Formats: sequence, C-alpha cells, structure tokens
Amino acid sequence: GYRDPNPYVDGGGVSVMRSNDVTVDVLNANVPIAQECSNLVRYFAKRITSPVVLNGGSSDGVENINGKKKRFLRSLAGRMKRDGSLVEIEWTGSGNNNLSSTTDADEAGDIDWEKVTSEIILNIPPSPQWVTHVDANLWDHELVLLRLGNIISKKKGVKVLGETLVNTYLKGSTIVQVVGHTVLLYRPKFPKPVITFEE
Repeated sequence: GYRDPNPYVDGGGVSVMRSNDVTVDVLNANVPIAQECSNLVRYFAKRITSPVVLNGGSSDGVENINGKKKRFLRSLAGRMKRDGSLVEIEWTGSGNNNLSSTTDADEAGDIDWEKVTSEIILNIPPSPQWVTHVDANLWDHELVLLRLGNIISKKKGVKVLGETLVNTYLKGSTIVQVVGHTVLLYRPKFPKPVITFEE
C-alpha cells in the first residue's frame, strides 16, 4: 500500500505490524498501483504534512492574513461568485436537526453560542465525506463558501460554528468573512499558493 504520510506516525504502523510477524509490503513509488494509492490519499497527505497545518497556520500561511488581505479575498470571492467559479458547499451533518429554534431566546440574549455549537458538533457532526469534500476544495481552490443556514439560523451561531469547524476539522484554514448564514474560508495551497495578494 502507501506509507502513512503523517510525520508523527512515520512508518510506526508498519513497524508494529512487522514486529507482530505480519508481512508488510510497501510498493515502489514508480509502480502504477502505488501512484493510484498515492492519489487516494493526496488530500490527507497535504493536510497532514503542510507546514500551514502542522504549525497551526504558520509558514507564511493563514497567520499573515491581515485586514487588507481579507478585504482582497472578500473582493475576489465576490467576483468569483458573480462569474460562478466560487465553490459553495452546504452543511450536511450526520443528523438533520435544525437548531434555529433558538431565535426567541437569542433575542433575549440568553443563548450561549459556544455551547450550542458544541452540541451541534457532538450530536450532529459533519459527515467524514463532507469534511473531506470541503478539505479537498480548500486545497484545490483556496477559497470556499460554506452555507450553514440549514443547521443554525443566527449569525452569532454561524460564526462560532465556522470557528469550530476550522479549529476541529479544517486546520490551517481561516475565516475571511461571515455573512448571514455563510462562512467564507481561505487556506493557501501547499506548497505553492495560487492566489497572490496585490501589494
């Protein structure tokens, strides 16, 4: 198969299996089937080996996204949306509950949005397929618009949910903007970003 690209594992699984008398064959990288295996895990490999992810957004990645760069990304996203090239992905959790019933309590200022978001993630987590889909699109396109209105209706909750998704599932990405029920995410392509910022 394919050696685990996770630098924290670094072949440890192979060593464990071999030490327990399990025969493990790692394919030569030039064999076509090895290239197919590599292709299957390419987004995982990017996510797990990217310095942007490993260092929590460093290596000239998302930690350098200041206000000027965010304005540029918002403007770019607006142009992409108008011409139909902006990737937009709607939330699909493992459940189908809509936590929009919190509207009355929120108007009274009684909602703890971090608690509500934690309950969403615990009780209606995003499906692994959804996370993989968003992750792949971030690597391919760098800008992705998440539509979260079918899970939570208030902007405060959408912002906290977006932050939780970034910190839990979409490491190395950053929130550029929250508008209504949408969260615009950015993560630079690794090793060479596609979007260049105007000076």
